[in-house]
Amino acid sequence: MDWDTVVEYDKTQVPCGDLKPIFGKNEIEQNTEECANITETYQDLCCYSPPTSPCNLCQTDSGFLEAYSNVEIEFWGSSTNCSDAYEYLVKRIEFDSDTCSSAKESISNDCCYKKCSICGDGFFQDFKEMIDFGGDIISCLQLHTVRTHDVSAESEECGIMQSQYAEACCYEAPEVPCILCIEGAVQRTVEVDFRGQTQSCDSVANYLGSRSNNGTEECTSAILEFRDYCCFDKCTICMNETDMVDWETYVDFDSSSQSCGSFDWYFTINVVEKGSKECNDLQIAYSEKCCYAPIDYTVPACSLCKQDELWYDLNGDIQVEFEGEPRSCTEVSNSLFRKSEDSSEFCSQAKSEYFDLCCFIKCDLCQDAQLDANIEIMYNNAVTTCLELGLKFSIDIVQEGSDECNTARVRIEFLALQCSELTSYITQTYLPAYQIFIHEGALCRTMLFFDTYRTMHALQQRQQPGTSSLQC
Repeated sequence: MDWDTVVEYDKTQVPCGDLKPIFGKNEIEQNTEECANITETYQDLCCYSPPTSPCNLCQTDSGFLEAYSNVEIEFWGSSTNCSDAYEYLVKRIEFDSDTCSSAKESISNDCCYKKCSICGDGFFQDFKEMIDFGGDIISCLQLHTVRTHDVSAESEECGIMQSQYAEACCYEAPEVPCILCIEGAVQRTVEVDFRGQTQSCDSVANYLGSRSNNGTEECTSAILEFRDYCCFDKCTICMNETDMVDWETYVDFDSSSQSCGSFDWYFTINVVEKGSKECNDLQIAYSEKCCYAPIDYTVPACSLCKQDELWYDLNGDIQVEFEGEPRSCTEVSNSLFRKSEDSSEFCSQAKSEYFDLCCFIKCDLCQDAQLDANIEIMYNNAVTTCLELGLKFSIDIVQEGSDECNTARVRIEFLALQCSELTSYITQTYLPAYQIFIHEGALCRTMLFFDTYRTMHALQQRQQPGTSSLQC
């Protein structure tokens, strides 16, 4: 239904979307003669099948232009405006149709334009700044979006708007941003007088960070003026300042389970200062569980599924008890790698306890032979490469010695033999090249170059009695 198309009904101009309530009010029932007459009259006007690729009147080879809303045109013998014509084409006409091409050729020059941009290249738009626009106090956001509608970039009006409002509504990002609270955090809700207005410290910090370079007079004077009001030495959950916060550990706090990393946000919005009673109490309660000393990464980190020089696969979804909490093997492995050195006693004890539960030997298709990653085979009714099958065995936890592993290995060895025999037969007859054959349910890749007809002939001659035809 095209809800906006206006038609004449009962001597009145009515949008198609308003017809249904009228039918209900007049008690016009489905499957009546009156309904059939109305359908015949209005169906082509009010109903349409949306195009797969809509016709965009203002799409060019280099991008998209805007469509004027206030320009009147003649469109297929009727007077309308560019905006309505644009909407009609998008809703009803395919992009690659003759109708779309004809419409573009006839009206795009009158209807399409490059919208005026207040800010030049390399500048960013300020959306919050307020300006006086012809007596109306509006935001720069309104200027960038609404007030520049129907204003062409090449017009005199655009040039005037740029000269009047670019300084207020556009800015160049600083190379080294000014940081208001370089040694602390911002008190977000405290308000100060900044640039003639009452603004929160958070707004001041955002303005300086996006507009002012570090070391400039504006940056230095703002820091000197506002740091005592806007900045505070924020609490950290770790007693030892060199410790790291374990974001993957969760603790019970404020009647819910919280990540240790979320304390930083809590300290910011609640202005919890370092050295305060609340800060000290929270550190005592959670520091031991949430914090850890970073390891020296110049030495090997603890790898749960490594024994001597052999690497095993990780069964990440298995649940175990680790440090008094239920954890997945993935979480255990990550925690050990971040917190423990490979030579540490803690790492050795963890491996002794969790290796058999979390680690496994993945099914080895090739049994120490070289894997040809790009070879395609049919496995479980799906085409896959040998590399993808190996990855699938890791994800599905297909272990060495399992029934699935043994079955897969036998099947693949059989397919390899069949493909090898077929390759040998054809390569003795024709010139070497590259083709892919479907043979006995498997995709066999062979090095063959010869025309399709002779290939099919050779395969048909090779077909065994009572089997289905081979396909190339």
